[in-house]
Amino acid sequence: MLFRSIGPSPSATLAACWREALRLHPPAYLLSREVRERVEITGRSLAPGDQVFLFLPLPHRDSRWFAAPDAFRPERFLQPAEQPVAAGGGLPFGEGPRGCAGESWAGQLTQQLLVPVLRQHRLTLRAETPEPRARYGFALAAEAPVWVERGSR
Repeated sequence: MLFRSIGPSPSATLAACWREALRLHPPAYLLSREVRERVEITGRSLAPGDQVFLFLPLPHRDSRWFAAPDAFRPERFLQPAEQPVAAGGGLPFGEGPRGCAGESWAGQLTQQLLVPVLRQHRLTLRAETPEPRARYGFALAAEAPVWVERGSR
Protein backbone atom coordinates (compact mmCIF):
# COMPACT_ATOMS: atom_id res chain seq x y z
CA MET A 1 0.00 0.00 0.00
CA LEU A 2 1.36 3.37 -0.98
CA PHE A 3 1.38 6.00 1.76
CA ARG A 4 -0.88 8.89 0.80
CA SER A 5 -1.90 11.88 2.81
CA ILE A 6 -5.52 11.78 4.01
CA GLY A 7 -5.21 14.60 6.52
CA PRO A 8 -4.24 18.26 6.41
CA SER A 9 -0.55 17.27 6.27
CA PRO A 10 1.59 14.14 5.89
CA SER A 11 2.54 14.33 9.60
CA ALA A 12 -1.16 14.50 10.63
CA THR A 13 -1.83 11.49 8.40
CA LEU A 14 1.07 9.57 9.93
CA ALA A 15 -0.11 10.43 13.47
CA ALA A 16 -3.63 9.22 12.63
CA CYS A 17 -2.25 5.99 11.12
CA TRP A 18 -0.08 5.45 14.20
CA ARG A 19 -3.03 5.95 16.59
CA GLU A 20 -5.24 3.65 14.52
CA ALA A 21 -2.55 0.94 14.41
CA LEU A 22 -2.19 1.20 18.21
CA ARG A 23 -5.96 1.04 18.60
CA LEU A 24 -6.13 -2.20 16.63
CA HIS A 25 -2.93 -3.70 18.04
CA PRO A 26 -2.06 -2.18 21.44
CA PRO A 27 1.45 -3.38 22.36
CA ALA A 28 0.65 -3.34 26.09
CA TYR A 29 -2.69 -5.09 25.86
CA LEU A 30 -3.52 -5.52 29.55
CA LEU A 31 -4.03 -2.73 32.09
CA SER A 32 -4.46 -3.35 35.80
CA ARG A 33 -5.69 -0.94 38.43
CA GLU A 34 -6.40 -1.15 42.13
CA VAL A 35 -9.84 -0.01 43.25
CA ARG A 36 -9.52 3.01 45.59
CA GLU A 37 -13.13 3.36 46.74
CA ARG A 38 -16.18 1.10 46.82
CA VAL A 39 -17.96 1.07 43.46
CA GLU A 40 -20.52 -1.04 41.62
CA ILE A 41 -19.99 -1.86 37.96
CA THR A 42 -22.60 -3.84 36.00
CA GLY A 43 -24.08 -5.18 39.21
CA ARG A 44 -20.77 -6.30 40.68
CA SER A 45 -19.50 -4.64 43.86
CA LEU A 46 -15.80 -3.77 44.00
CA ALA A 47 -14.07 -2.87 47.26
CA PRO A 48 -10.92 -0.83 47.92
CA GLY A 49 -7.88 -2.99 47.25
CA ASP A 50 -9.58 -5.17 44.61
CA GLN A 51 -7.66 -5.54 41.36
CA VAL A 52 -9.34 -4.71 38.04
CA PHE A 53 -7.89 -5.84 34.72
CA LEU A 54 -8.81 -4.40 31.34
CA PHE A 55 -8.01 -6.34 28.16
CA LEU A 56 -7.42 -3.39 25.79
CA PRO A 57 -8.45 -5.05 22.53
CA LEU A 58 -12.03 -5.28 23.84
CA PRO A 59 -12.88 -1.56 24.11
CA HIS A 60 -10.69 -0.81 21.09
CA ARG A 61 -12.87 -3.08 18.94
CA ASP A 62 -16.22 -2.17 20.45
CA SER A 63 -18.77 -0.67 18.05
CA ARG A 64 -20.06 1.59 20.85
CA TRP A 65 -16.76 3.49 20.58
CA PHE A 66 -15.81 2.98 16.92
CA ALA A 67 -17.80 2.52 13.72
CA ALA A 68 -16.44 -0.50 11.81
CA PRO A 69 -14.22 -1.36 14.81
CA ASP A 70 -12.15 -4.04 13.03
CA ALA A 71 -11.37 -1.86 10.00
CA PHE A 72 -8.17 0.16 9.68
CA ARG A 73 -9.59 3.68 9.30
CA PRO A 74 -7.06 6.30 10.46
CA GLU A 75 -9.37 9.12 9.38
CA ARG A 76 -11.31 8.52 12.63
CA PHE A 77 -8.41 10.27 14.43
CA LEU A 78 -8.36 13.34 12.19
CA GLN A 79 -10.19 16.56 13.06
CA PRO A 80 -13.01 16.93 12.38
CA ALA A 81 -13.56 13.23 12.95
CA GLU A 82 -16.37 11.36 11.22
CA GLN A 83 -17.28 9.87 14.62
CA PRO A 84 -15.79 11.32 17.80
CA VAL A 85 -13.59 8.95 19.76
CA ALA A 86 -15.26 8.65 23.16
CA ALA A 87 -13.26 9.06 26.35
CA GLY A 88 -11.91 5.65 27.27
CA GLY A 89 -12.43 4.32 23.75
CA GLY A 90 -8.75 4.42 22.80
CA LEU A 91 -6.37 3.41 25.58
CA PRO A 92 -3.11 2.11 24.09
CA PHE A 93 -1.18 4.22 26.63
CA GLY A 94 -3.75 4.22 29.40
CA GLU A 95 -5.55 7.38 30.42
CA GLY A 96 -5.74 9.89 33.22
CA PRO A 97 -3.21 10.33 36.01
CA ARG A 98 -1.86 6.80 35.56
CA GLY A 99 -1.50 7.01 31.80
CA CYS A 100 1.89 6.28 30.24
CA ALA A 101 4.28 9.21 30.54
CA GLY A 102 6.00 8.04 27.36
CA GLU A 103 3.00 8.54 25.06
CA SER A 104 4.11 11.95 23.79
CA TRP A 105 7.72 10.81 23.41
CA ALA A 106 6.66 7.67 21.52
CA GLY A 107 4.54 9.72 19.11
CA GLN A 108 7.34 12.20 18.45
CA LEU A 109 9.89 9.42 17.96
CA THR A 110 7.58 7.64 15.53
CA GLN A 111 7.22 10.84 13.50
CA GLN A 112 10.97 11.52 13.51
CA LEU A 113 11.81 8.00 12.37
CA LEU A 114 9.06 7.33 9.85
CA VAL A 115 8.65 10.69 8.07
CA PRO A 116 12.14 10.63 6.48
CA VAL A 117 11.76 6.94 5.54
CA LEU A 118 8.32 7.41 3.98
CA ARG A 119 9.44 10.53 2.07
CA GLN A 120 12.21 8.60 0.32
CA HIS A 121 10.95 5.03 0.17
CA ARG A 122 7.93 2.94 -0.67
CA LEU A 123 7.40 0.11 1.82
CA THR A 124 5.49 -3.02 0.82
CA LEU A 125 5.01 -6.44 2.37
CA ARG A 126 7.04 -9.11 0.63
CA ALA A 127 5.03 -11.83 -1.11
CA GLU A 128 6.23 -14.54 1.31
CA THR A 129 4.94 -12.65 4.34
CA PRO A 130 1.85 -14.41 5.69
CA GLU A 131 -1.07 -12.38 6.99
CA PRO A 132 0.33 -11.05 10.29
CA ARG A 133 -1.19 -12.68 13.37
CA ALA A 134 -0.84 -11.49 16.94
CA ARG A 135 1.15 -13.35 19.59
CA TYR A 136 0.38 -12.26 23.13
CA GLY A 137 3.28 -12.44 25.58
CA PHE A 138 4.87 -9.75 27.72
CA ALA A 139 3.97 -7.38 24.88
CA LEU A 140 2.10 -7.86 21.64
CA ALA A 141 4.25 -9.18 18.79
CA ALA A 142 3.78 -10.78 15.39
CA GLU A 143 3.53 -14.56 15.41
CA ALA A 144 5.94 -14.83 12.45
CA PRO A 145 8.42 -12.40 10.88
CA VAL A 146 6.89 -9.56 8.87
CA TRP A 147 9.10 -9.03 5.83
CA VAL A 148 9.03 -5.57 4.27
CA GLU A 149 10.56 -4.46 0.97
CA ARG A 150 11.88 -0.98 0.50
CA GLY A 151 11.67 0.65 -2.88
CA SER A 152 12.35 4.12 -4.22
CA ARG A 153 9.61 6.69 -4.57
